[in-house]
Amino acid sequence: MNLQTLQRTSAPFLLSILLATGLSACGGSDSDSASASTTAVSDQTVEPVSQAEKVSSPYIATDLEPVNITPTVIDLGTYTVAKSSEITSSHGVAKVGVSRDSATTSTTSLVSSQLNWNPTPLGGKISAIQFISSGAYEVRLGLEIGQIPAGAIFRTYPGNTRTEASQTTGAQILEIIQANKQSGDTTDDASMWWAPSVEDDVITMEIELPPGASIDELQFTIPKIIHVYANSAAVALKANMISAETRAAGDSATCELDSSCYAEYTTTRNSVMLIKYLQGGDYYQCTATLLNNTKANRVPYVATANHCISKQTVASTIESTWFFHSSSCNSLTYSSGTKSRNGATLLSTQTNPDFTLLRLNDTPPTGVTYAGWTTSKIANGTSVVGIHHPAGDLQKISFGAVKSALNCTINADSSISCADSYSSSGNMVQIAWSKGITEVGSSGSAIFASGKYVGLLSGGTSTCHSGDDLYTRFDQAFTAVKAWLAPSSS
Repeated sequence: MNLQTLQRTSAPFLLSILLATGLSACGGSDSDSASASTTAVSDQTVEPVSQAEKVSSPYIATDLEPVNITPTVIDLGTYTVAKSSEITSSHGVAKVGVSRDSATTSTTSLVSSQLNWNPTPLGGKISAIQFISSGAYEVRLGLEIGQIPAGAIFRTYPGNTRTEASQTTGAQILEIIQANKQSGDTTDDASMWWAPSVEDDVITMEIELPPGASIDELQFTIPKIIHVYANSAAVALKANMISAETRAAGDSATCELDSSCYAEYTTTRNSVMLIKYLQGGDYYQCTATLLNNTKANRVPYVATANHCISKQTVASTIESTWFFHSSSCNSLTYSSGTKSRNGATLLSTQTNPDFTLLRLNDTPPTGVTYAGWTTSKIANGTSVVGIHHPAGDLQKISFGAVKSALNCTINADSSISCADSYSSSGNMVQIAWSKGITEVGSSGSAIFASGKYVGLLSGGTSTCHSGDDLYTRFDQAFTAVKAWLAPSSS
């Protein structure tokens, strides 16, 4: 993410950094105080591990029985957005889509009237409904859940391509809703389940009831649909829409470096993912990192910034895209990404330092890396590598060094105030880049020192011409998350 101005104030050594893009101190619950985060911890180092064994997601539909269904079609028409605002910034992160109202499915009776049921070979019932949001690069359906059978199955797929279906059981949906409500969210958002997305402007939802289940047990609405208007690099490249003359797939800066050009960082980069999520009716994108723990048992713990994800209801909407990079150095061929569906559990979040730890609800795909980390202080001059997804683009890499340690506070007025730190207690480090930069959409991304995770991006002023970035120090955030990442030492 880019901070637009960096200025010295009259106070000695005080930096006041104003985020013109609007980074707010989103904050977690009252119990998410950062006071414990400055407690000194013994240095620990964890090595990375890979997911070498073949694993499969519980949300992928396989071996579906053929059925005879014709979905009811709901056409929401064309949503238009000015080219200049395709990828905009809000709260310092990349805004890539909006929610659209669906009046035709806004009540349970209206939904019921749209569903035409047919028998399944196993003695149950099946129906489908299809939404068209013309011009979208990606769409998701939002269901407000009142009551559904635990044994029901909800599938989504692009157009009529049933072979590409993702599926979620009623029981899994109810667990997500329960987690939202147990977090203290009493708004309507807590009752929303955001179905797996499709990279198309036509999405079909199929609902299958098991034998013995009644359609009267289905009480839900579909009041919203996410329309992703940003020109996704994945979709554009697959559709051959990008030529050599317009190389920047996601419109990231020309000085960004393709991570595929640096083979020595392949293992490290496979821990970094692009995440998309819904907040306040809009759709956003940040970057996150999969972390190992001291037991090396491949629990999918993920770190990102608090200013990206700070509430359970928002975490429940996350979709993660892995291996989102070019297939070879500076090529126009997209290496097909793999998605993790159905959100995450929010474990810990703090405003200062700007750090959130999540546990994915889905299984990361074969080939990912659970990044190693260290709680050792990173000294001034230490060489670092940043891996990230600027502007929602294919994965990029940046090279730099620690310039200084700073004590920083994210303020309520959308600014970060930093004072020079003369001890190990500074909660952020200032990074000067020698090659590459970060941008909107890079928020929450990692820096690595000697192959170990040491912090995440909170803000900065870097451009292709000048400027530095601020990273929250992992060793200063570690106390709040060590119960999960280092359970043997808790």
